[in-house]
Amino acid sequence: MADYTTSGEIGYLDRLKLYEEEKPYIVTFLLSNTPGAKHSNLSISYHPVNIRDIRHSTQTFTTGTHGFELVKFPTSATTEELRNQGAIRDLYFPEAEQYLKEKFDAEYVYFFDATVRASKSLEQPVTPTLVRLFHIRASCSRRLITCVDQTPASVFRRIKHDLPERFEDFKSRHIRVINIWRPLAGPLQDYPLALCDWRTTLPDDYVACDLPSIHYVGEVLQVHHNPDHQWWFACNMTTDEALLIKMYDTDAETEGSQVAMCTYKRFKSACDLNCRLYVLRRSK
Repeated sequence: MADYTTSGEIGYLDRLKLYEEEKPYIVTFLLSNTPGAKHSNLSISYHPVNIRDIRHSTQTFTTGTHGFELVKFPTSATTEELRNQGAIRDLYFPEAEQYLKEKFDAEYVYFFDATVRASKSLEQPVTPTLVRLFHIRASCSRRLITCVDQTPASVFRRIKHDLPERFEDFKSRHIRVINIWRPLAGPLQDYPLALCDWRTTLPDDYVACDLPSIHYVGEVLQVHHNPDHQWWFACNMTTDEALLIKMYDTDAETEGSQVAMCTYKRFKSACDLNCRLYVLRRSK
C-alpha cells in the first residue's frame, strides 16, 4: 500500500547557547505586577516537514514501538456530554479507565488532566464553566510548537502532589503516562494531530522546559529540529477512534532502553478531547 503524504510546518525550539545558561520556560499566568518580566524565553522556528498518513502505511503502529497508536475506542458519551465537565468525569472517565486497564493490563488508572480544545470555526463555543474548570484553550488557529507534555521529573512531581499517600509505592512500580486524544466531531479534517516516530529522534533533540502556574510548576520537553524526524497523522478520524500517545514510561529510564515516547503537534480540528493519565501496570 502506498503512503499518502501531506505537508505542514512544525515549530521547533532553536538550538541557542542561551539554553546552556538559562532553562527554557513558559509562564502560564499574568505577570502584570512584574514590569519588564517575560512570559517566555522560547525562540521558535518553523520548519516544513512531510507528514504521512497512518492509514496508508503498511506499518503497524504501537505505543511500544513508535510512541503512538490509532485505536478503535467508541464512547457512549455524546459530543455535547464530552463538552461538559460533569459528564466527562461521570461517563467518559470510567469508560477510558476500563479501556486502558484492558489495553495495558493496568492495575490502576488515574486521570490528572482533561482538556477540550475548540477551533474558532466551531459553531457552539465551549462553556465558560469548562473554561474555568478544565483549562480549555478555545483557539487553535495559531501555529503551535511541538513538545512532549511530561518529563520524568514532572511525572513524579505530579504523583507526589496528587497522590501523596501512594507516592512511595508508585516509585517502585511500572508507570506509563498516556494521552488519549480523540475528535469530538468527525471525520476530522482540520487540525489533525501530527505525531513523531520516537525512533527517529535523538536524546539531545529534547530540552526540559519549566511551565510555572500560580500554584504549580510543571515541566515539559521542548524539541529541537532534526531533519531525520518522521511525522505521521491519521486522516479523517471518526468519533469512535482515538490516538494513544505515550508521554512517559518508567521502563525508559533503564540504560539502553528502547521504550518509545512521542512528541506531537496539531497542524491545522473542529474540536477534540485530550486526557492525560497514569497507567500502572499490574505486577507480574
